[in-house]
Amino acid sequence: MLQIFVVTLLPIALGMLIKQLFPELARRLEKVSGKIAIAFLFVIITTLIIREWSRLPDFIAQVGIGVVLLNTLAMVAGFYLGKALNLSLPQQICIAIEVGFQNGTLAIAVTAGLLNNPDMAIPAAIYSLFMYVTGFAAIHYGRKQADLHLSGNSFVSGE
Repeated sequence: MLQIFVVTLLPIALGMLIKQLFPELARRLEKVSGKIAIAFLFVIITTLIIREWSRLPDFIAQVGIGVVLLNTLAMVAGFYLGKALNLSLPQQICIAIEVGFQNGTLAIAVTAGLLNNPDMAIPAAIYSLFMYVTGFAAIHYGRKQADLHLSGNSFVSGE
């Protein structure tokens, strides 16, 4: 239970405290904290992959389709929910990315750390890898649409 606190609540509480007491420092840290989080996730996933390298193809065969479907369907649902709410295309893309980027770090911490079962962490690690592929694809799509908009073709309405 302490591990979940350290991975989730402690960083949030510290971030809120820093933002309240030192707003200028918080603004500077915002630029770095995302990079640190990505590096942390990268280290965790890399460690799991190295540790389970020989079994990785079997794990991908077992959970790959489910991971791809979960991520893709979640992103599509987020996108079309934004569209149904008449949000702009940039907002629809943002929601799709947020829905697709689930908390793989927490899942890995719970399964590998708290439950002490690295096998259970593999789907979360594979999901975490795949979510970057779909997330960057959505970002690329959004940037292409923004370029079209800047060149005079409208995309903001999402149609």
